[in-house]
Amino acid sequence: MFRVKDPRGRNVILKKSIWKGHITDKRPELVPYLPNLRRTIKDPDIITESKKCSDCEFFIRASEIRSGSFKYMNIVAVVEWIKKDPYEGLVKTAYITPETRGGKVKWQRPMNRP
Repeated sequence: MFRVKDPRGRNVILKKSIWKGHITDKRPELVPYLPNLRRTIKDPDIITESKKCSDCEFFIRASEIRSGSFKYMNIVAVVEWIKKDPYEGLVKTAYITPETRGGKVKWQRPMNRP
């Protein structure tokens, strides 16, 4: 489906089999938001560590969706790092939620200063 670099320069891949066979099968409401998912990985607001999977991180971005039931929610992508040198990760799942998830902050978008 796509390959993109995260803000740290790490490659992240979303396979068609995961998108169609796991993510949208369980969450069909995500179908129109594939571009938002890509943007979440490329330009997240925050990346946090997973409390359950030591090789996983949560990429979180405030949604640009401004109407309907997903208005102002967060898009979350769960990425599992399968290689460390160079880093390469696979999107395991994705969802839309009003909450932020994860543990320790691994990366955060710098605040704009006036």
